[in-house]
Amino acid sequence: MSVFDHIRAIDTIVRPAKNGQSYIIGSRKEKTNRDLLLDICRLLDGIHPRKSSGSYQQLITPISDRLGHDRRYASDASKLRDELGWQPTISLEQGLAETVIWYVRQWRCKRSG
Repeated sequence: MSVFDHIRAIDTIVRPAKNGQSYIIGSRKEKTNRDLLLDICRLLDGIHPRKSSGSYQQLITPISDRLGHDRRYASDASKLRDELGWQPTISLEQGLAETVIWYVRQWRCKRSG
C-alpha cells in the first residue's frame, strides 16, 4: 500500500471517528515476506541493474527460522472500510514500485551530491 493511501486513511479516520475508536489500515492484499522481497528484487533489476550483471535475488541470504519470525503480514481493515468507507486507491504493486523508485532516486542523489 502506498503512503498516499495511508495519509488518506488517517484523514478519513480523524474527521468522523468517535473518540476511543481504533482502525487498522490495510490493503486486503497478502503476500509472504519472501514474495515481497522477490518483487522488490525484480523491480530493482529493472530500475537499477547491478553492475555485476546478476539479479538482486542473488544477494538474498537465507537464514534458519527463529521463534517469532514473521512469515507474512496480514491486517484486517474491514472496520475502516465498513464504518468509514475507506478503500485503498493504489495497488500494492504500484505502491511498491513507486516506493522503490523513490528510494533509488534518493540513493542516487546522495551519491552524486
